Amino acid sequence: GLQGTLANPFSVEDVIAYCNALGGESGNDVFVKGKISKIEPDKNGNPQVFGSYGNATFWISDDGVFNDDKSKDFECYRVLWLGNKKWAEGNAQISVGDEVMICGKVTFYNGTAETSGNKAYVYEINGVNDDAYGIGSLESPFKISGAMSAIDNGFRGNAYVAGIISMIPNDKNGVPQEFNSNNGNATFWISDDGVYNNDLKKDFEAY
Repeated sequence: GLQGTLANPFSVEDVIAYCNALGGESGNDVFVKGKISKIEPDKNGNPQVFGSYGNATFWISDDGVFNDDKSKDFECYRVLWLGNKKWAEGNAQISVGDEVMICGKVTFYNGTAETSGNKAYVYEINGVNDDAYGIGSLESPFKISGAMSAIDNGFRGNAYVAGIISMIPNDKNGVPQEFNSNNGNATFWISDDGVYNNDLKKDFEAY
């Protein structure tokens, strides 16, 4: 099928090949999916995360590794935040390792495949297109409903989920499945408020 669509987004290497063939700016918005591999520093050496200008500049690759190779690294140049809006204080923040879907115009500029400045935005990050319930990063972990939304959207990557332990189930012998030296792991449920609801939209299993 047609690449660069929401249903079939470009991989990083594919969008780089697409930009190389363009010779200019794309006529339509395209979708690109990858993992943040590097956040560019500004002239003062500070990472160009989202800030007062409402946009950010960072690099993505297919595996989340920055290769310093323009056949494998794609520059997300001055992209806007979720909902095609300027980032505002209080919104979540990006970090290396986040899985993102970018939507917008792309171009080939001075030997670099990149988004056109302020003409692209983060369509989805770690499986969600709204940061009201976290984005799954260490700085902004998912609340339970955020994790559910990411799962429903097909996200299967690593993510942080925060909650309060609400229930520790028993094993088949009636022993709580808490941490122990025999298995070295534990199984328990968490919720936003520490109450076990017996509701798969409010309870998350740490299995």
